[in-house]
Amino acid sequence: MTAAKKNIWFFPVIVGILVIVSLLTPVASFNFMGALVANLWIWDLYIYDYGGVVVGTDFISEPMVMIPSLIATSLIAIGGVIGIVSGLLLRRSDNNRKLIVPSALMGILFIVGALIWFVLVPANFPMESYLGPPPFPGGTMDLWSLNYMGTSTSLHTMGFGLIGVFLAGILSFGCIGAAIYYSK
Repeated sequence: MTAAKKNIWFFPVIVGILVIVSLLTPVASFNFMGALVANLWIWDLYIYDYGGVVVGTDFISEPMVMIPSLIATSLIAIGGVIGIVSGLLLRRSDNNRKLIVPSALMGILFIVGALIWFVLVPANFPMESYLGPPPFPGGTMDLWSLNYMGTSTSLHTMGFGLIGVFLAGILSFGCIGAAIYYSK
């Protein structure tokens, strides 16, 4: 128990590293039989390739997509830096309760940033600009699905970029519990 008590500082560092890795991986991926592959990052980068050859790299300039993406990225990156810095600064401290506030702040920043992206970006993403109009007359497309006559087909799948941020938010709140438990 004393080894765990002395090494609790490592927990927010791992959470911070997890969220930095999440920022470097796609949030959503589109794969049409391996021929057309598209990836979207939380910080607005959209890369698509055809047959393994990159045919387009864009930063989405649509303001209703760009602004929430940059806000979400900023909140998540700030939370990751807070995790790494607070863990390293408290490495030699015997008072694990000092990790409660930074961990709570990290968790809130991660969850709020991920929710901002998840709610605002897919609703405003200009699919027609990247994939063309819906292939069926009367069909509709958004980032996640193609809808036609009551049926829905998945377009993009959620990637580790968003899953990792939500996981980091949950682990941040777990860090609060560990700090309280090991400070007794």
